Amino acid sequence: MKPATTLLHRLLLGGLCLASFCCRAGDVSDNSQVITPLVQRARLKSQEKNLDWLTNWPSEGEIRETEPKTRKSNAVPMTPQSDGKPDITVIATSPETALREAEYWIATVLQPKWVCSNLVEHLMPMQADDAKNSTVVCRYEVKGNTIQVIQKAAVMCIVVRPDPDMLKSVAGSAGKGRIVFEQFFRKGDVMASYAAKEITESEDKTRIFVLDESKQPIHAVPYWWEWKAWYTDGWSVAVLLNKRSDERQHIPNPDDLWF
Repeated sequence: MKPATTLLHRLLLGGLCLASFCCRAGDVSDNSQVITPLVQRARLKSQEKNLDWLTNWPSEGEIRETEPKTRKSNAVPMTPQSDGKPDITVIATSPETALREAEYWIATVLQPKWVCSNLVEHLMPMQADDAKNSTVVCRYEVKGNTIQVIQKAAVMCIVVRPDPDMLKSVAGSAGKGRIVFEQFFRKGDVMASYAAKEITESEDKTRIFVLDESKQPIHAVPYWWEWKAWYTDGWSVAVLLNKRSDERQHIPNPDDLWF
């Protein structure tokens, strides 16, 4: 009986281990938010005209209404250049390509233990009339932590709502951001080391930080770990990142089309 009992225990323990790494999809039946919506966003230094997309989780209806459809034309002519060169044509990607790219960036930014093995099943493409504004969203829970990602072609926002025990003994907003950087991101130590400048005002419900560019080395291309901004409501942390890495030749910009 001992061998059988031992085998049963192993199977049960194996099942528990597998369960601990399984990801549970976020609730898309309503627009429940993981973090308090960003306020005073006009003060954030960003090329985005409207930053609502950063953390606002869409409702089920919004997701359904923006399911990708075949575009009449993927070729979008841009304004002729002043130097007389021919018009530049920018090609939008397919939804399938966009999903693969979204999956790649989540796996690039987050530590492996926070990336679902079935991540692609959680990704939801939302196609906008203008391909520059199309987004891919996902939300899932792993080991008591909620992770939400909303991304466009050139930028992405990672929202982490850690298990409450992780932040229980952390004092101050800056400390909460540092813990989330170090615990969840591949380049967390580097991200936490960058000088931050708080731009919070008295009426803000959130604590907002931007990169203090005066204390950073000048780089021709800022990589993703040189975060653009982050904020916290005391329970969750949202981080705005450029989708740029030294492993990719193309340097994305806000005018890039997606799908």
